[in-house]
Amino acid sequence: MSLPPPSQVEQVDPAIKAARITRTGAVIAAVVAALITGTATGLGAYFAGRKEGVSAATPSTVTSIVTVSAPAGRGTAGTSASSSGSSVSTRPGETSVLDLEPIETGGVQAIESQKINTEQHDRVIAHRLGDCKVYPLTENSAFRTYQVDRRFTRLQARVGLGDTSASGAVAEFWVSVDGRRVGSSTVHVGVGEVKSIDVDVSGAFRVAISVVRTIPAGVSSCLGAPFVTAAWIEPVLR
Repeated sequence: MSLPPPSQVEQVDPAIKAARITRTGAVIAAVVAALITGTATGLGAYFAGRKEGVSAATPSTVTSIVTVSAPAGRGTAGTSASSSGSSVSTRPGETSVLDLEPIETGGVQAIESQKINTEQHDRVIAHRLGDCKVYPLTENSAFRTYQVDRRFTRLQARVGLGDTSASGAVAEFWVSVDGRRVGSSTVHVGVGEVKSIDVDVSGAFRVAISVVRTIPAGVSSCLGAPFVTAAWIEPVLR
């Protein structure tokens, strides 16, 4: 099929063409305007509804629970905190020796729980005294030295042997002030006994507590003597 000659192609009047463009633009503009108006109306209704919903909502009650924990530390006045969680009761002006750090120690020892004369004690200074070969982690004597800087006048304690100590075991306890043994502090304790020590330590720069296993006559200092757990119970400085 052949195309008509150029002379026969429809010629569009420029005025008509311009009118068509104007009409098309008007339709597009109307559609856009309608979309904008509809969107604005919808958003306005949405936010109005939210506002009314919020205003109509009943305020809720919020309860805040705050837990306040006491700071960990050494405890309040009158008690001395222990690493195991228990505490040793002390009176005002007293300091538990259990909570002091010794500057010197000798022998095998620990702060631990012991049953002494049928009574259980959570914290005592326990010394292991026994036969050097049968009980290799023991020695015949033990001591602990504390620097007290002349702050106290008395040292008071109870002493005894653990109920697991051998029958017939005896230990000798005493206190030294600045390297000198206080004779009046010396006590001898056997199994099933508890005795008290009350010593004047006025002006003392250093105080030492000591214990030795009593060796029967004719027995070697290392062999043959009964095994002993010697304990200082609730020692305090005032």
